[in-house]
Formats: sequence, structure tokens, C-alpha cells
Amino acid sequence: MDFFDITKRTVSDSEAVLNSINDIVACKTYCAQAEIYRTYLIQNREKAELFRQNFRENNDKIFSMSIKILETAINVANTELAEGALKTLETMRKTYPDFYKAYYRQLLW
Repeated sequence: MDFFDITKRTVSDSEAVLNSINDIVACKTYCAQAEIYRTYLIQNREKAELFRQNFRENNDKIFSMSIKILETAINVANTELAEGALKTLETMRKTYPDFYKAYYRQLLW
């Protein structure tokens, strides 16, 4: 072996080592990005779950009160009160699609 061959192999091996280092750095970067995204999704899931719980609690309260009002309206034969309670229940029913759109948007984005 002469000096030229040794120098050529040294440069070639150095380039291979640099490529390996670049690959390792790229892999570490991808791992860090995946971990950040995973944390982001976990936080989104927690916020979405809290959003869902609050919605359910409030909806359950409104539903219970509307049913009690409806029962009272039926017992005292008050049609206006019954219509109001039924409109409240109908409005609640219509909010579910919008709620789930917001819930999944918060969960996934």
C-alpha cells in the first residue's frame, strides 16, 4: 500500500462515518419529533375528554330539569310550559352533532 491508497481509504471511511453520524442524528430528530407529537396528542385527548365531561354534566343537568318541568307541565295541564320543555329537549338533541364535531376536532387536531 502506498500513501495515496491509505489517504483514499481514510477519506472514504471518514465519509462513511459522517454519513452514519448524519443518519443517527436524523433518527434522533425523528424520534424527538414523534415524542413531541405523541405528547401533543395526549394533551389533545385530555382536553377533549374534559370538554366531553363538561358537556355531559351540563347536558345531564339541563335534561333532568327539562324532564321535571315537562312532568310538572303534564301534571298541571300547562301546554305552554310543556312546549317550552320539549323545545329545550329538541335543542339539546340538535347540539349533539356540533358537539361531536368539536370534540373530534379537538381530539385529532
